Amino acid sequence: MAFVQNKGWQDEVPEVVEPTVSANQQASATEIRKDEQASTDSKPVHTKKSPQVASEKSPLLVSEKTSLLGDKEQFSLKMLEANEKVNILEEDALSQCWRLFSYLWSTFLLGFCALVIFVSLLRGWTHSSLPPVANFFEVIPLFTWCILLEGTLMSVIGLCNVDPSLFQETHPRSYRVMSLIQKGNNKERFIVGRQFLMMINLFFLTKACGGKERVHVNSDNTTSIDTFHMLGWHWSEKMDVVFLQNNLIFIFLLTVVGFLVPQAVASEKMLGFLELPLGLYYLCILPSIFIEWIGITHVTYIFRDVLIFVFKLESEGSSTNIDSQNKNWLHYVRCVFSGILFIFSFMVVVVALKNTKHSHDWVSLPLGVDFLILVLLLVTIATFSGLQVAAMELYRMPLESMHDTHPWAYKSFVQLQRGRNLQNMLIGRQFFVSMIMVLLARCTALPEDTTSFLGLPMWIIDTLLKTGLVGALFTVVMGQLVSRSIATNFPKAYLDSRVMHYLLKMSLYFAHTGFLHASWPLTFLFSKVSKLDVAVFDRKPSKPEPGTVSQNRPAVLNW
Repeated sequence: MAFVQNKGWQDEVPEVVEPTVSANQQASATEIRKDEQASTDSKPVHTKKSPQVASEKSPLLVSEKTSLLGDKEQFSLKMLEANEKVNILEEDALSQCWRLFSYLWSTFLLGFCALVIFVSLLRGWTHSSLPPVANFFEVIPLFTWCILLEGTLMSVIGLCNVDPSLFQETHPRSYRVMSLIQKGNNKERFIVGRQFLMMINLFFLTKACGGKERVHVNSDNTTSIDTFHMLGWHWSEKMDVVFLQNNLIFIFLLTVVGFLVPQAVASEKMLGFLELPLGLYYLCILPSIFIEWIGITHVTYIFRDVLIFVFKLESEGSSTNIDSQNKNWLHYVRCVFSGILFIFSFMVVVVALKNTKHSHDWVSLPLGVDFLILVLLLVTIATFSGLQVAAMELYRMPLESMHDTHPWAYKSFVQLQRGRNLQNMLIGRQFFVSMIMVLLARCTALPEDTTSFLGLPMWIIDTLLKTGLVGALFTVVMGQLVSRSIATNFPKAYLDSRVMHYLLKMSLYFAHTGFLHASWPLTFLFSKVSKLDVAVFDRKPSKPEPGTVSQNRPAVLNW
């Protein structure tokens, strides 16, 4: 397969020129191999090479991997070696300087945000009712739990179709996790329940770290707005509202530390992350499945089944596990219960949208315009949420499974395998998701001056409606769970569109801005401190040789 050379970033992917080959792929691969050998004045080899000899021609064919491959995987690997001759250009000096410089200024920005949040916590300038010291020690386990939930998701999705018996002796904790995940539709149940757990975790984190409006009583009994100040530096009122009260600084800190670092680590070392001695089985897997069992988010399955029927999505083999879902009478009772909660949550969002125009820091728009903007934001965050799951599902699939049937998914597959494009895609995707989270948080909570809502007691209004917890159920289901449920069961169909392909490219471009590049030094530090090992199933980046298959492109078992 030929590629048009790219003069931009090293990780950017050139356009793919579709090959014209025979219908018999195996014969085509043999002819290509003969032509290559003839061009180098080498004696043609008509017999099948042993794994040891083949590994000298391509770094992908190492003995530990080929010994685990079956006939189909061996054929897929040969096709990959024969048809994928990729030349990756060296990163130019200007691009390399900008990338290294972005590590510095992004890390400095992250440290500044962490300092601002730390000062706010100790001075009690947050929404938490706890004493400042107690609030500080509450944030630490919440942040840790967020990191574990995000990293576990990446590892589980990447290993969900790998036979756990292959790493039963070397990675017992990973074996225990994946053995449970691969039973029935536990993978989808974990994804749905984990997202609701993440929503609850983010609710308490935002309350503990989010800034609030502070009124200072002067000596003459007059009041004034007390803005953030530190070391003689006083912020303006508008700056305090934008960066602290709207949680922009907290969102940046949470995005880098809570999301991007575990995503980058787990996408690179999946087995190693699951093998951490932190009780992931009890802190992430079992609670997620239990939360899904309660049924609060079962309305997700209703929307999923409707979309499958409307778009006539077909099964994609081992990725699709909908048929294994136990749809008994209790399942439908949970769906009805979840549907009622969803409708109530939607009503809260509509009332919240109607009242946002009274806020002094929010642009006043008609309700219809507000609702259209909400729909656009939900569609955008849903698209990027499903992109994360589909990319990890797609990352371990052989090329032959999608080249002819899903051409755009195939192009996205090629794109993700180049260099650090998978991690860069996660960074760029998270940039959009974090910005939308800030906007959606404003339309899921009732205003503070709300005194009644459908005759509910004030304690429910104060604790559930004004805080945005109930309203967040609507945005989580429509903005994340439905798209992730489709993506985890139909990853190739989800990515098989021109729109998804260019959204993936857009994520890569935004990653190169360097705004969130502080995640790379932290990822390196996390891997070194935790001493994560690189297993057979993990991808170890290295510089490819010109004219050969990229070492960064994983083999069939190199997930």
